Amino acid sequence: MLYSELQAETRCYTNDLHDALINKTGVNFWKCWNSKFEKGTKSSKFIAGLTDDAQIAEAFADHFRKTCTSFNEDQSTRLQIIYENRRQNYTGDPFLNVYKFDVEH
Repeated sequence: MLYSELQAETRCYTNDLHDALINKTGVNFWKCWNSKFEKGTKSSKFIAGLTDDAQIAEAFADHFRKTCTSFNEDQSTRLQIIYENRRQNYTGDPFLNVYKFDVEH
């Protein structure tokens, strides 16, 4: 199929969908939308062999917990001490007049 034919087909489908949805409101809009895009029964989620929402959420949490945890406890402790020492004296950037604004701005 040529590119221009594909564009025409897409445009036709888009126009038909637009016409079908333009006058729908609320529940009728979504019924029409779902009839155009949903195929049969909804497929269940399947992530890492899991289908239960709570198990999937826990799998994500475990993954990011492992990813964001230091592999080296000595390094982790050293970085924590550096951070705490630097934070003690941190006051932030000075508040300069260039940062001020009023309602007219």
